[in-house]
Order: sequence, then structure tokens, then C-alpha cells
Amino acid sequence: MFMNCTKLSTAPALPATDLADYCYGHMFRGCTGLTAAPELTAVAMPEGCYFNMFNGCTGLTAAPELPATALAKGCYMEMFKGCTGLTAAPALPTETMADICYANMFEGCTKLTAAPNLPATTLAMGCYNFMFSNCTGLEAAPALLPAATLEEQCYEGMFAGCTNLTTAPALSATQMARHCCDRMFEGCTALTAAPELPATALAEGCYCWMFWNCTGLETAPELPATTLADYCYEGMFEGCTGLKRAPALPATTLTTSCYYKMFLGCTELETAPELPASTLAETCYKEMFCGCSKLNTIEVNFTSWTDADNPTLDWLKDVSADGTFVCPEGLDISTRDASHVPAGWTVNSSTGISPIMDSRYANGTIYNILGEEVDEHYKGIVIKNGRKYINR
Repeated sequence: MFMNCTKLSTAPALPATDLADYCYGHMFRGCTGLTAAPELTAVAMPEGCYFNMFNGCTGLTAAPELPATALAKGCYMEMFKGCTGLTAAPALPTETMADICYANMFEGCTKLTAAPNLPATTLAMGCYNFMFSNCTGLEAAPALLPAATLEEQCYEGMFAGCTNLTTAPALSATQMARHCCDRMFEGCTALTAAPELPATALAEGCYCWMFWNCTGLETAPELPATTLADYCYEGMFEGCTGLKRAPALPATTLTTSCYYKMFLGCTELETAPELPASTLAETCYKEMFCGCSKLNTIEVNFTSWTDADNPTLDWLKDVSADGTFVCPEGLDISTRDASHVPAGWTVNSSTGISPIMDSRYANGTIYNILGEEVDEHYKGIVIKNGRKYINR
């Protein structure tokens, strides 16, 4: 109705409480001269009723109250997108979400410093999708996101590009959904600590690129999941150049691309977590540690590379020039490249036998099983760190 009326400074009253689908969609979009929004009293939302209503209203400094407790698909989608003068968000009391109801609602609101509390415990597909993305002034997120069960793409990109956000909300969820946290904190460069992630059973792409390019992140959260899903950790910490410690990865059964690019470009990471799986899956470790230029230690438990499925393609590309590769004795270590064992690295083949010594009295020379002198030690047979040594 008033779309792109750049000289409109005052909006008319909108007293209706019984709304229709998309009734106010795009109504004031691009009205850059609008400084105050009309009162909105409706409590029951139909589909898309406020969709893009104030998109691009750069002169708007305050949002109207939004008292609705019953939402509908896309009802607030992109409502205040690009409102660069908006300094405070309205309270959002709803506890039951609808599909994409808050999607992109405050995207690009660069002066917004604090997000409202989000008490919803029943989520819906894409409900918070990119809600605060590129809110570069946002310093405070809600303290808690209380939902225990997530829905597809519900938190996708929620805080992406919030470069001043220092603390992430606590996440209560234990039931994951497809791509539920995909890119949730992408580009949050001031974030130094990640929230706890207690889920033990994952869903497809659930943590994809969750902390992508969070360059201030130094410590990763514990990842206790033992049941993985395709792409579940894909790119999760990609570009986290400050990350110094990786979490334990206890899962023993892998899935397609489960760890693909997980730590790509983590230039401060020196030690990889032990990888306990004995059998690989298609592209499971592909590019997992690519570009981790300080990485110098990795321990694996698989006994075959299964190259046809590219499970380790470029997984150790551009890591440290020297390091230690620990693996089972039966693994073929003859190929030295970025997709197998890096050239220049020492291989330590584990036999699974505990260290033993047969005498502590007489020193002797220690040889490895190739007959090479390696050290001096006690008389007898020594098996240390999984390698066999014999005094002669």
C-alpha cells in the first residue's frame, strides 16, 4: 500500500484485530522516512499477516508491541528486516511457534543491542531462522533457549554475523532435527565460549557450520553423541582460527560426511581427538583437519582406507610438516600424502599389547623390529607405546 513511499513520516492507525492472510504484507516496506510504527493490537495471527511490513524502514527507532500469543506461518517474517535505526526489540511472549514465524525478523538491525527473551518450548520448522542475522550491534542474546526438542532448521543462522555477541544462550535441547543448528553462530567473531551441547543422538546436518568462522572461539564444547547422522558435524568449527583444543569424539559408527570439514582451517589446533571408529564411511573424514597448520598428532583405529568412498580425502592437507600418526599395526601406511599419512610424519603402529619389561637390572641396546637401534633400556623384550623392541 505504501511501499517505497520514502517521504511518508506518519503511519495511519490500524485498529483491526481480526486479520487475514498477508493483510499487511509489505505495507510500509522501504518507507525510509517513517519514524514511528502504528499500534498493532491483534492477538491471533493469520499466515504472513505482518510479512515484510516495515522492511527497510531505516528511520524507525522503536517497534510496536506485539501481544499475540497464537502465531501462524510466516506471521512476523522479515517484519523489521533492515531497520537499521531500531534500538530495541519488542517482547515476544509466545510459547508455541509456527513455521518460519520469526524468520529474518530483525535481520540487519545493526543498532539492536539486546535480543528479547524467547520462552517458547514448542518449536516449528524454521521458526527462528536467521532471526538476528547480521545484527552487528547485538551484544546480548537470550540467556536460555528452553526447548528440549528441536525442529527442522529452527535455529538455522539465528545469530549469524552478530560480530559483537560475546555469550551464546544456553541450549536445553536433547532431541535434534535436520539442520536445526546449521550456521547458528556463523561469523560471531567475538564469541569465546560455546554453549553445552548435551544431545547423544544426532540428526542430519544438525550442527553443520554451527560455529563457522567464530575466530575468537578457543574451546569447543563437549560432544557426547555416540549416534551420528549424515553431515551432522560438517564444517562445525571451520575457520575457528583461535581454537586450541578439540573435543573428544566417542562415536564408533560413522555416517556419510559426518566429520566433513569439521576443523578445516583451525590453525591453532595441534592435537586431533582420537578417532575410535574401526570402519570408515563415505567422505566421513574428508578435509576434516585440512589447513590445521600446527596439527602434529593424530590417532586412528581403522585398518583400511577404503579409498573408493573418499573417506579421508585431503583430511590432513596443509598440516604440520612433521608429526606422529598412531594407527593399528595392520593399516597400510605405504602411501604418504594428504589423504593418508602425511609425508614426513612418524608412524607409531599400535599392537594393542600393554607395555611390559622382563628385567629391570641390566641395561642394553634397544632395536625396533627392523633391526634399527633406537634407545637404551632394560634387558629383555620391551613393548612401548604399541611398538616392539628387543634387547640384543
